[in-house]
Amino acid sequence: MNSVLTKDTATTRLAPAAVLIDRWCKSGTDNAFVMSEDSNKRTPRVLVVDDDSTALLLMRAALRKSGFEATMAASGAEALRLFRANSFDVVMLDVSMPEMSGFEVCAAIRQEADASLPIVMVTGMDDVASVELAYQSGATDFISKPINWALIGHRARYLMRGHQALLQLRSANARNAAILQAIPDFLFEIDLDGRFLSGHSPRASLFAAKVDSFIGKTLPELLPAE
Repeated sequence: MNSVLTKDTATTRLAPAAVLIDRWCKSGTDNAFVMSEDSNKRTPRVLVVDDDSTALLLMRAALRKSGFEATMAASGAEALRLFRANSFDVVMLDVSMPEMSGFEVCAAIRQEADASLPIVMVTGMDDVASVELAYQSGATDFISKPINWALIGHRARYLMRGHQALLQLRSANARNAAILQAIPDFLFEIDLDGRFLSGHSPRASLFAAKVDSFIGKTLPELLPAE
């Protein structure tokens, strides 16, 4: 049968499975997932790349069902163009594509993206060499075919939570570093034996020696003799 999914997609001949997934998607979202950025809630965006149109529709429907916004690309070149023009929270790549393989697209995206961006390789190849190549190309995770469509949303949520946790940790570390830089005093940490563990000097010129040279020494060794 012929079906038009949305006004921005061309009329596509769907396989029976795709029709069922599409209807499932339109029935409403399951555990809709939103993320907070600058106090504004937004729907997380996933870039889905596959040269198989039916696979694209199935992936988009499954992700939308779980509350994600899915953007589709039918080739590696189109994926890179979309990635450079938009902001995505997760990328899902099919391995076997003409012209540019999923491995090549993954490596190109990883060079331009934040190191923590989740990139998932979708592959029918489960040999060790293919899995190793996926990780060497910069993949965060991989999904083997046949795909369990009901679990795709859960997998994406898991990756998103890890990504968000890492971003929050970076933000907290940046705030802590800024606070330390604003403190005018010399701060240091010692163990129960009085041995120097770490320190922070507001000015490099405060001590003649580098603060790192104090590590492992006791306070009597560091303090000048009377």
